[in-house]
Amino acid sequence: MAGTSFEEFHQKRVNIDSWDFASDDIHTFNTAATFRNWNDTETEWSLLSFFGRASYNFNDRYLASASIRRDGSSRFGKDNRFGVFPAVSAAWRISEEAFFQDVPVINNLKLRVSWGQTGNDNIGNYSSFGGLTNSNYSYGGSLAFGFAPTGPDNPTLTWETNTTTDFGLDMGFLGNRITISADYYINNTENLLLDVPAPAISGFPGSVTLNSGSVRNKGIEFELASTNIRSSALGGLTWRTRFNMSHNSNEVTGLGGSVQELIGELRSVPTHITTVGLPIGSFFLYESDGVLSEADMANDDVAKFNKQEAGNIKIVDQNGDKVINDADRTVVGSNHPSLIYGMTNSLKIGNFDFSVLLTGVTGFESYFMFGRYIDSGGTNRNQMTNWTNGYRSAAEPGDGQTPYPFGANPEFTDRWLYKGDYIRVKNLTFGYTLPAAVLDKLNMRSLRAYFSADNLFNSTDFPGGNPESN
Repeated sequence: MAGTSFEEFHQKRVNIDSWDFASDDIHTFNTAATFRNWNDTETEWSLLSFFGRASYNFNDRYLASASIRRDGSSRFGKDNRFGVFPAVSAAWRISEEAFFQDVPVINNLKLRVSWGQTGNDNIGNYSSFGGLTNSNYSYGGSLAFGFAPTGPDNPTLTWETNTTTDFGLDMGFLGNRITISADYYINNTENLLLDVPAPAISGFPGSVTLNSGSVRNKGIEFELASTNIRSSALGGLTWRTRFNMSHNSNEVTGLGGSVQELIGELRSVPTHITTVGLPIGSFFLYESDGVLSEADMANDDVAKFNKQEAGNIKIVDQNGDKVINDADRTVVGSNHPSLIYGMTNSLKIGNFDFSVLLTGVTGFESYFMFGRYIDSGGTNRNQMTNWTNGYRSAAEPGDGQTPYPFGANPEFTDRWLYKGDYIRVKNLTFGYTLPAAVLDKLNMRSLRAYFSADNLFNSTDFPGGNPESN
């Protein structure tokens, strides 16, 4: 197979904002007394692709496939708009070999291996161009209106490339009543498209988009499907189960150039870090150690945050300089789960059907942003119940973990970082299909009534209910 495709997107948008109309019945802009805002924008991008694929099958035993595509995106620099992305795969269905015919229990056994590359151009439409912005200047003692550059041109900006190698195994038992599929994969992302802060010496504000850095994801995926009961008796009872699980390890393997780390912020405060050897966007917070006691306040060897009082959050002095500042932020967790799993059970008896889907995630942390409102000890709003046992004084130190709400409590610490593990009844469905005899009388082909509920039950220690919410 060979082919080509071309797509183009063009958008023009005009926003006009006016007020003080002479009459509410006339909505044309020429009747407005004041124009408050007029904004006119235009954007476009295009993608040109050529692709081909060939497949080979010998006796349904030896399978092979190869593909290649060449994509050109207008989003990249003029020197590197095109990228070439090949892929190959092969499989050996061992169960079709003559020497395997005497194995009655296993009716399907297949080994798979594949390698392939894909490209990513999901960036702004003009990231390779040095933009201009409105700017004023004093020229000859008068105000001059003009433009100033926002960043440099980058004609070498090009595709981010994902290279994936996968080894797989498929098995079927007892006439495929039980099937297993397992995969081990390694995915390397190179030429990562990152917004990197522009060096101050360049004179450009903000950040620039560069091909900088690399990330590795590797893991396993496993799926088990079984037909537990399939009986012509009991109203044709059928019970099927499907279970799947996956583990993925994410690691930044390079940031490129002189970039050592990328810091993410909330409310202009550092909260996340991306650096070599750690998962993308690891939590980068102050590590808390209960609350400051009266004895801690009198001890100069105990590091304190600026203007802290007894009962405030005690911060771990990571570098031992007896001062709490940004240098004491540390990696305290990751929002990348170590295990994701799910299980579906479906039953059918007569015209009734029932299914329940369970999902679960373990091994990740989630930050409880709503704690800023209900776990800060603030007045005039409801608070979590732990504040009933919070610090009040040296005579009433509380639980030793809930701080005194006044003084200087750093806004982002690990105190609101929780294990995000959960197990959830994702979906429950119960249905009834009308019998064919009834449908014939109604001149209908099918009719099914059902009840369905999503997120019916959620078990987690995360106080916000849904740890996937942020």
